[in-house]
Amino acid sequence: MREFAHKFAQVMTDLDRAATGVAELREMMAALEETMQAEGPEGGKLNGYAPVTRILHAVADEYGVPVDQITGPGRGADLVAIRDEIVRRATDLGMSDTRIGRVLGGRDHTTILAARRRIAARCGK
Repeated sequence: MREFAHKFAQVMTDLDRAATGVAELREMMAALEETMQAEGPEGGKLNGYAPVTRILHAVADEYGVPVDQITGPGRGADLVAIRDEIVRRATDLGMSDTRIGRVLGGRDHTTILAARRRIAARCGK
């Protein structure tokens, strides 16, 4: 009987911890959602990844290329040009290189910086 009581107490403790963990996760998710919906200085929703994701999907539709190809490891000139267009549009919205890189398949911010330099060179800036 003692063993059962001990196991029961352990299970109840584990359940309490799990419930606390779930509540903490819910609070974290709510805070994250609030951050992503926060408005930027111009009134646009600039603090989340949603603008870059929308740009990614819009450009993918325009060029007729699947999103997974754009965000994948391919380095062909056509994919690089498409990514550069996404970088240009996202930069115009004030998105950070880090956020843009994360949406474009987890690329490093220096990759996005290189894209911005290519864009500037093409535009003569």
